[in-house]
Amino acid sequence: MAETANNKQHIYAYDVLRILSAFMVVVIHTTTKSFQELPLLSGSWTAVMTTSALAHAFVPIFVMISGALFLSPDRKIDTASLWKHNILRMAIVLFVWSFAYGLYDFLQYKASLKFLVWETLDGRNHLWFLRMLIGIYVILPILAVWVRNASAKSIQYFLVLFFAFEICAETLIAFSTHEVVQYALNVRNFPLVCSYAGFFLLGYYLIHVGLSAKAEKVFGVLTLLSLPLSALMSYIASSKRGIPYLEASNSFCLPTFFLSAGLFYFIFRFCNKKTPKAGTHKILKGLGADTLGIYLIHIGVMEQLARFDINWTKPGLFIGLLGYTLVVFLISLGISALLRRIPLIGKYIC
Repeated sequence: MAETANNKQHIYAYDVLRILSAFMVVVIHTTTKSFQELPLLSGSWTAVMTTSALAHAFVPIFVMISGALFLSPDRKIDTASLWKHNILRMAIVLFVWSFAYGLYDFLQYKASLKFLVWETLDGRNHLWFLRMLIGIYVILPILAVWVRNASAKSIQYFLVLFFAFEICAETLIAFSTHEVVQYALNVRNFPLVCSYAGFFLLGYYLIHVGLSAKAEKVFGVLTLLSLPLSALMSYIASSKRGIPYLEASNSFCLPTFFLSAGLFYFIFRFCNKKTPKAGTHKILKGLGADTLGIYLIHIGVMEQLARFDINWTKPGLFIGLLGYTLVVFLISLGISALLRRIPLIGKYIC
């Protein structure tokens, strides 16, 4: 999130994407409780569900940003430096926050030391992202060498496999209840292709290889159709099951895939055509660097606000949700900015 590559020139479009993605991740978690409290399939429920579907598309965007940066032709991957400055740092950040959340629960529930150890090892649910990112960084030297020497067709072949065996398969798994289909799809075993590494490579491809004019038009149409399709699929699936079923918002489901890739590509293209003023650029760069902390902290902020009964229900649905999300985002941003600027240890906290 706040990871940067040693590019010759800082690209502020990535900061814009980071900031939007951080805000949308907060939206994902501030809307979660709404699905339990709003009447299923009501107009309000559908509006919140659609908003959440849009927000979920920004999770893969974080990965695509890293892929575009780390696999950039201008970036030289030194394995020792990667382990020292990226993998080790991210591992420390993961431990610090897993321990911090575990320690809070330990004190809150007056639990045993064994509880604290297991809480630290498990971490809060949202910390899965750091573990996933560390895994990609570990194989990055291999990916980088392959990308440097691969033709565009070879990379396209990888992305086709990713699309077929992860995106299409996950979509069928999510919405097919037939036992034979479930079994056939679950026996697939392509670990590299069926993972977030696909989005990592996709980020590189969209920025550094690009799309033809014709492909860009088709891609734009698919992007526009993806959000209503995601909402419709979730609505129908929830109606059939009688409970909220939002698997169309899964990172690896078809609508989210096209929405994520399209938003990443077109927002980058739009921002990259503009040159911000020096002051604006500095602000965006600072906010972009704070996004990792926002991701790490916002769950804790929500938990503390809940203790004081501060939530989205007070002023009404939409104003309440927006206001609550902004409060969580801004508090998380402020804490992240302070922690990140602590001398020597700040970069190992967020």
